[in-house]
Amino acid sequence: MARKTRLKFEHADDGYYHIISRTVLQNFLLQDLEKEIFCKLLRKLSQVYFVEIATFSIMSNHIHLILKMVDPDLISSEEMKHRYDRYYNHNKYGTKKKPYPITEAEWNHYRDRWSDISCFMQDLKQRFSRWYNRRHQSSGHVWSDRFKSVLLATRKALLACMAYVDLNSVRAGIVPCPEDYRFCGLTFMVLGGKHAAWLNKHALSDAIIKHDEARTHPELVRQYLDVVYEAGLIEKDGKGCITGEKYESRERSNQKATAVHLRRRIRYFTEGVALGSEEFCQELIFKFQNIFQRKKVILPIPISRPDIPQIWGLERVYSVRKIPI
Repeated sequence: MARKTRLKFEHADDGYYHIISRTVLQNFLLQDLEKEIFCKLLRKLSQVYFVEIATFSIMSNHIHLILKMVDPDLISSEEMKHRYDRYYNHNKYGTKKKPYPITEAEWNHYRDRWSDISCFMQDLKQRFSRWYNRRHQSSGHVWSDRFKSVLLATRKALLACMAYVDLNSVRAGIVPCPEDYRFCGLTFMVLGGKHAAWLNKHALSDAIIKHDEARTHPELVRQYLDVVYEAGLIEKDGKGCITGEKYESRERSNQKATAVHLRRRIRYFTEGVALGSEEFCQELIFKFQNIFQRKKVILPIPISRPDIPQIWGLERVYSVRKIPI
């Protein structure tokens, strides 16, 4: 069966991924209990696989994750054993514990698997599906098709997409303020401390700080909140927004945060191939030109405001050729 090629960064440090996955037939399967379980699974597996979660949002019929892969060469042997125990031997003692691999080849098998974003998402979704079917005494698929992934290669692309993800609950009319929604990364950031310890603390600095700046993590969280609130003020047809009253009620910082206005280009966050600089998109087109449809010339498209053309995107995923696997 032919499947669309999944584009991935060549190196882990090259950028972030925006992951989207929807429930089967987009049914509203995820209620509060299901969201809580999915969040716990996400937290557990992110401490096994070589992934760092920047933010996330668990909605009733779909989920969003923004994450970054970790270079497997940076994971020490002791850290591998710690992750192995967390995965196989949690709450097991004595002879019930699964023994460590013996050969280097066996350890390399786990390194390869735990550094693969596709394996991570497969494990996460399958574990949740098994729990869901047991809980509801049902069988069959919970998730619809494969997950989508969008490459985020620049600071502006990462910041804009993080704000888009954390505003999902506001746009859906669930809560008036994004930090009031229990099942998103922003809430954990605001709580801080042990609640946010499992999230990638470097994501906010990657999204906000310029090369000549240095800020503490609480300052970054406050500035990120400013960005999210300003983006949430934008009214969209049929969707919720942050009211002016809620906006004014927040304590504003002296320096006004810059929101990225993407009124008509939101589809690139979920349906696109990659977001980044024009040079990055051109390089991606050249590198993977054999898998793009060639009926027309593929060019990067500026998706931010005309006066600030700092985010460029590629076309929707249907422009990627299906190849046999």
